[in-house]
Amino acid sequence: MGGASGVGPTLDDGRVSIRPLEVAEAAVHLAGEDVESVRWLTEGTCSTLDGVVAWIERNRRSWRTAGPIRSFGVRCTDTGSLLGMVEANLDA
Repeated sequence: MGGASGVGPTLDDGRVSIRPLEVAEAAVHLAGEDVESVRWLTEGTCSTLDGVVAWIERNRRSWRTAGPIRSFGVRCTDTGSLLGMVEANLDA
């Protein structure tokens, strides 16, 4: 373990790569929030930058401590642009 982000693996198929989100990406992640993500993922509450930073920190802590949450940022391999995210809950 320990990809470019220092926590968790980096997986790359040449088109997209996935690796844990970094705190520095919080603003970009927040900018991608839309009506549907608010409806389905945050129970109707819009996120704040502080909330996204705290969420990323919790997810990174889960990686470091072998906790149940595995969140990945999905990026374009060519540009490195954050395209979205995916999460697995190992307790579910």
